[in-house]
Amino acid sequence: MSAGSSAPSDDAGAAGSAIAVGADGARGGWLVAVALGDGDVVRRTELRLVPTLAAVVGLGTTDAPVCVDVPIGLPEDQELRACDLAARERLGARRSSVFEPPARFLLDAADYPDARRMIAERPGSRGVSAQAFALLPRIREADGYLRGDAGARGRVHECHPEVAFAALVGAELPAKRSVAGAVRRLEALRATSDLADVAERLAAFDAPARDAVLDDALDAYAALWSALRVRRGAAERLGARPDGTTEEDATGLPMSIVF
Repeated sequence: MSAGSSAPSDDAGAAGSAIAVGADGARGGWLVAVALGDGDVVRRTELRLVPTLAAVVGLGTTDAPVCVDVPIGLPEDQELRACDLAARERLGARRSSVFEPPARFLLDAADYPDARRMIAERPGSRGVSAQAFALLPRIREADGYLRGDAGARGRVHECHPEVAFAALVGAELPAKRSVAGAVRRLEALRATSDLADVAERLAAFDAPARDAVLDDALDAYAALWSALRVRRGAAERLGARPDGTTEEDATGLPMSIVF
């Protein structure tokens, strides 16, 4: 069985249960980093390729937080959410990595030209970038899953890997697709006691390159770092109101980013 399989490795049982999960959308499904352990103690991590978000959530214990790199709560019109604006402010020169999420009405778009047509038919509506639209299949899946499973809403949180890496490093990073950028992000993950085995897990992962790339794997681990912070009550939430409550979209899904 390949390391890219969703099945646990032979020694996973000895390491405990999956106490936190981080996921990034990949061409082959969801690339998932899980923390195995007991209580809040991480014994080891694993990297897996999982076909659906429901299966991602199912990897963890019933109280395991799941952080996903995909917009969850969606605006009615094409615009940045408060959490997107806050994330851009934190990232400074890297602000362009925070895409404006597709508006809810675009979930029905068949393809990018169809999305542009739908936007043109709404007076005053802004356009959506091709990069943001490319996320639509994962956004649509997450939206449908969370709207249909009220129990999962309390466990699944939106995160943003670049915000997590900025918090980990405390300084501006090179582009993540550059050699220096990838190495700096890997070093930042390895420097945390919870994720010290990340390089070993990346080296053992053998999913086909067409299904997952290094960017996806690093982002999945950044999402896992965020999920562990949620579990321990240490996470920060972008987009929260002054009174601490979270803004919600028209369907009741939260519009916030945790890290």
